[in-house]
Amino acid sequence: MLKVVKRPKEYTAIKVPEDCEDIGKLVIKEAKAAGIHLHIATTYYDHADKWITKIDTRDGSHTVNQGSVIVVADFADEYSAYVMSQKDFDNLFKPADELVKASPIVVEADAKKIWDKFAKINAEMSTNIEGVALPDHAGFSESFIAELDKALNDYHQKQARYRGVI
Repeated sequence: MLKVVKRPKEYTAIKVPEDCEDIGKLVIKEAKAAGIHLHIATTYYDHADKWITKIDTRDGSHTVNQGSVIVVADFADEYSAYVMSQKDFDNLFKPADELVKASPIVVEADAKKIWDKFAKINAEMSTNIEGVALPDHAGFSESFIAELDKALNDYHQKQARYRGVI
């Protein structure tokens, strides 16, 4: 079972291995683990001497074979399952954790202006903090407030050293 994406929705997919002996058991186990409610029917056919697993969907009942993929929308009801081949699945879906890769964009700019503006913003931000005031009902002990005050003073001293003031 894995999470897959077909924008803008996310789906849960259950892949049936090519060498799976008991398809019905695998599908039931994976659906239960994923919290998916599926209408699954497993039937034994004497004349073919094999078990057939079918899943009820909105457009009828579909047979699940070895190598099939069952796809269910994460927000949907139990009839929103799709059964498809591995090839169709690979064409339609991408793993949810696969990052979208974009080509790098090169922007030519005067780096000195940007760094100067960044330094100005950084300097303004570090001097805007003057103290910590907490209401009496906050439930903090005086020792905790003293520790916060000490940490703030240490921060100001480090900032001053970094700017070369001290």
